[in-house]
Amino acid sequence: AEDEELKKRMRLQREAELAAFQAAEEAAKALANKPAEERAAAIQRSKIQELEDCIDQNKKDEAEAWLEKPPGKGCVRYTFKEEGTLGLRLSRDKPPWVLEVRDGSLAAKKAPRVPIAGVVMAVNGYDLGEDKLNQEIAIPFLKTRPVILDILWPADQGTPTINRA
Repeated sequence: AEDEELKKRMRLQREAELAAFQAAEEAAKALANKPAEERAAAIQRSKIQELEDCIDQNKKDEAEAWLEKPPGKGCVRYTFKEEGTLGLRLSRDKPPWVLEVRDGSLAAKKAPRVPIAGVVMAVNGYDLGEDKLNQEIAIPFLKTRPVILDILWPADQGTPTINRA
């Protein structure tokens, strides 16, 4: 009787594993049948959700409050919605400086173009000043879309007339 019970449990376990595998296979097929843009968007939403799940609510509230206010004096708030590389090389300073803007990149196509020597003050509202935790939270968002960068304009380049791009 014990043998029969063990066989029955093993059979039920195999059936459950098979059902789970089939469900995963169906989900993968459904995703594969979607256009590439939809697949990329679904993956992007998943990445953003994964990042946001790791951030405590106080930090999220601070970031949302930052974005509700207009950019500070001398800052331009850049919003990147398009997929692709930003084309920025940043320093390891706190907050980071823009060291390079690659030609043809999203950052180069903005008007005004993201300035070399600009200082990245915030990413998605996370202040990159001295708060190391905010930097750890914010940097992964550079690979997600949309991403919002507040960049302090270099003093030697003349302040732009707009504060959003």
